[in-house]
Parts: sequence; structure tokens; C-alpha cells
Amino acid sequence: MIDTEALRSKILTFAMHGELSEQKDSDGAAIPKEMKVELLPESDKPHTIPDNWAWVRINEIISKDLGGGTPSKSVHEYWDNGSIPWATVKDFSSAKNGVLSDTIDHITQNGLDNSASNMADEDAIIVCMRMALGKVVRFSKPMAINQDLRALWLKPFVDQDFFVYYYQTLKIEGRGMTVSGIRKNELMNYPFPVPPLAEQIRIVKIVDELFNVLATIDGLQARYTSDRDVLKGKLIDAAICGKLTKQLPEDGTAEELYQQIQEEKKRLEKEGKLKKSKKLPEITEDEIPFDIPANWKWVRICDIFDLQSGKNITASDIYDDKTSEHHFPCYGGNGLRGFVSESNRCGDFALIGRQGALCGNINFAHGDFYATEHAVVVNHFGICDYKWTGMFLNALNLNQYATATAQPGLAVGKINKVLIPLPPLNEQERIVNCLDSLFVNL
Repeated sequence: MIDTEALRSKILTFAMHGELSEQKDSDGAAIPKEMKVELLPESDKPHTIPDNWAWVRINEIISKDLGGGTPSKSVHEYWDNGSIPWATVKDFSSAKNGVLSDTIDHITQNGLDNSASNMADEDAIIVCMRMALGKVVRFSKPMAINQDLRALWLKPFVDQDFFVYYYQTLKIEGRGMTVSGIRKNELMNYPFPVPPLAEQIRIVKIVDELFNVLATIDGLQARYTSDRDVLKGKLIDAAICGKLTKQLPEDGTAEELYQQIQEEKKRLEKEGKLKKSKKLPEITEDEIPFDIPANWKWVRICDIFDLQSGKNITASDIYDDKTSEHHFPCYGGNGLRGFVSESNRCGDFALIGRQGALCGNINFAHGDFYATEHAVVVNHFGICDYKWTGMFLNALNLNQYATATAQPGLAVGKINKVLIPLPPLNEQERIVNCLDSLFVNL
């Protein structure tokens, strides 16, 4: 897959260094003679630009700027039946191609007049001063803005689209303990490279063309990903029905494997290493969802696995990066959470996420690791293939058994009752190898 976001970043970097466009004498000066602009000192210039460009600070290219505000929420006449679009940071996500056409909230003229909010028209560029630093949009029609945004109007020698592209290259560092923000004077102090206006327009055209190509690639990659996921799903469906591998007499039967597992469970129960599982009703014909090969066997998950949730651990004890003291992988409901100083499991296991919107997802853990209370460790007793275990459990779509609550969850008791088709061990290994070899080419 092509990393189109990285390519976009590279393209903008080349563009703002003058390496994407031709410098022409006929373009004239970067700064018109009639404009009184203070140039950036040599020591403050971030990087080299062409000789006919000029470094300035953002405040030198701004003709006007306005902040915003919020009408009092307790005064209904400021909000009720409001018709003026009122933009906040949360509206930025709905902008199409960098242009915002409407907002979630609307205010009245009274609300506008009695607050610090200001109107910005389609000639303004709107930047985030808090939270979504570095985000920038333009309006398709006049809108009011709140206190987290700032409207900027550019001087005539700076193209709006060129400014927007450059702004996207800035690494804006905000301040604040809970919410990161930047002050107006800090924003205005950022350096800005000014090419002649004609070259700015050429740069924008080149970047637009390249970004359009990347957008096409994004669409093709999204379609490929979707098609690939569908194909992977169909291959797994074929695998769990026994249609992806041959059934060989020398493999024996799943019944023999099943009896081997039962003997191992009894041994562990006798030694006190395994809690005796509750006996569930026999599987009826009505429960069986599809046909499987004659030497396979339908079983309940608790018949061949022991499911045990991990232990709670505080977030402060989990480190994002692996260190000499914190080198054990820690798995939660959605996979790897980080690294901890001790482990509570050792071996190769499939894990079932049991909490959150993605509950029922399957991950794999190896060696020494820590499982939190949101990860269910699937003990296969060292008999079944652990990768087969994960693949087949994943195919069962365990998420469908989650509780329909604000915080979905999976009860181990409910999972234990789910049916799973059991192939002989050798065929399990062939299924894994077959799927691995197919997936590597997708």
C-alpha cells in the first residue's frame, strides 16, 4: 500500500522550498514595492528558499484578523431559531476539500451582537487556536466563529490556497495542561515564505494536480482493501467449512482429538489446575449452522478451550515504549496496550477482547505477556493449534454475542456455549498454512 499522507507531506515540503516550481524573472518581486513589509532576519530563516522569494512573519501578510466567542448558553433568544452558522472546532471534520459549507450550531443576530463572536466571510482563512492546532478551513459563506478559532484576511500579494498549503506544513506547538492552545502573537510570529504571486499560483496548481492523483490512489486503495477483506472473509468461511483443505485418513478424527482434550482437562481438574466446567446440553441438529466433513466434530467452545480473563492493572503501570524494566507486552480488549514490568501468562495464545465496541476481536500473544481483565486468554491445553484457534474464533464473529449497552461487553459464560467446528490436529495445521500462504499475497 502507498502511504499517500507521507507523499502529501513530501510534496508540500518540496513546494515550500521552491523545488516544485520554476522561478521566472517575469514573475517580478515577491513583495510589491508599495508594501511596507519587515523581512525575517537571516538567523530566523527556517530553510533555504529561491533568491526571488522572501521570508517574513505571518503578521506581515495579514491585513485583518478577528477572534470569536460564544453567546451565553442560558439566554434562549441567542440560540432559538438561530439562522447564523456558528463555527467551532468540531465543525472542521465536516469540511469538504478544506471548505466548510455549514455548521452544527446556529445563533441569532441577537446572540452575535451580544457576544465576542465575529463574522468571517469566504475571503477569510479560519485557523484553530486551541485543540486541533494546525487545522485550517475556508468558509463557503459568511459564518460566525467561536473563541477557539481565528479568522485571517491576507494581503493581496499572498494567494489564499498557497497560504493554506503552507499552513499545513507548520508544526504548531501549543501550550496548556488539559487543552493545548496558541496565542495570537505566537501565531503571528511564525515565519512564512513568500514567492512572487504568479509562482504561488503555479505552485498551487501543481500541488492540486498531484493531490488529485493521490486522491485517486486513495480511492483505489480503499476499494482494494474492501475487496481484499471480502476475499479474506470468503477464504475463512471456506476454511471453517472444511472446503479449503483435503481430509486425509491418516489425520484420524476430530472425535479422537476431542477425547484427548477431555483427558487433559480431567487431569488438570484432578490436580486443581483447572476449574471443573459446567456441563452444557448436548448439541442438537437444529443448532448446527452448516455441514462439515465427516471426520470433523461440532463442539461448544468450553468443550475444547478454557477461557480466563486476565487481571486488572492501572494505566500508570503501562508504558507506551518497551524498556529494560517494562518489557512484557500488555494486552487489553483491543490488543496491545503497551509494556509492563511483570507477566501473568506464558505461551502462545489467542486472545478475545471482551470489552468495548470492538469486543470479540481476536489477537495473538506469544511468550511472557500480561493479559488485563478485558482480554480473555484462550487456553488450548497445548493440544490445538493456537493460530487455528484464533482464526476459527475470529470467523465466529463473537461480537454478535455482546451486550447491547453503552459499553458493549462479552460474558465468558455466553461465549462458552457457542458452537465451533473441530478438525483433526494435522488438518488444523494445514488450514493455518493454507490461509497464511493465501493472505500473504493479498
